[in-house]
Amino acid sequence: MEKEIMSYIANYIQKNIKKNPKLAKEYQRENLNIDAAVILRDMRDDLEMSQKEFANYVGKPQSQELNQAIKESKKRRKMTCKALRSSWQKKNISLQK
Repeated sequence: MEKEIMSYIANYIQKNIKKNPKLAKEYQRENLNIDAAVILRDMRDDLEMSQKEFANYVGKPQSQELNQAIKESKKRRKMTCKALRSSWQKKNISLQK
């Protein structure tokens, strides 16, 4: 089921890019933001640090760029998920097993 969903998402993205090639850069940028957020979270987890401790470790205020990158990624993911859900509902695709 997970592979089907990922395949559907990849196809959805490709169709959007074909309709509007300018979206390719946006999707690339979002992928980088998500990758960066995941890497930062993994690093913090590996170091067993809180957000505040990790921010001090990298020399940035906790509320600054680290959290901002993660918040932007979450916001974009929510928008993408909302669009996907709408598309899936139109095609009667269920996420239930």
